[in-house]
Amino acid sequence: MNQERNKKLIFPEYTSEIISKLMEKYKIDESIDQIFDKMEIGEETKGRKIANLLREIVHGGLSKKDLSLEIEKRLNISEIKATNLAKDLQEKILLPMETTPPKITPQIKEGVKKKPKDIYREPIK
Repeated sequence: MNQERNKKLIFPEYTSEIISKLMEKYKIDESIDQIFDKMEIGEETKGRKIANLLREIVHGGLSKKDLSLEIEKRLNISEIKATNLAKDLQEKILLPMETTPPKITPQIKEGVKKKPKDIYREPIK
């Protein structure tokens, strides 16, 4: 389990676009001012909450069948919207990720970077 926490999940590039479009579709988007206000006080935006739910599913901390209930609770939206959003997220993000698994890379601590070996440098004798 600790090894799972030390890995960083990399979603496909288009994931944030899909989340944004789905938020617009279900009218749960936030204004720029609301996003900045939340960032100032360290609160998660709605888009970030959705991404974290998807991450929990991929890592096995949340089942797909509980996704709509969690969306309803965390985003404070109606059951119908949450159910439809969960269905779209599964079809557009989770299902394609099952056929093409996401990249999981070990996290590197900030500031501790190994220098790549310089293959063009002549050895010192």
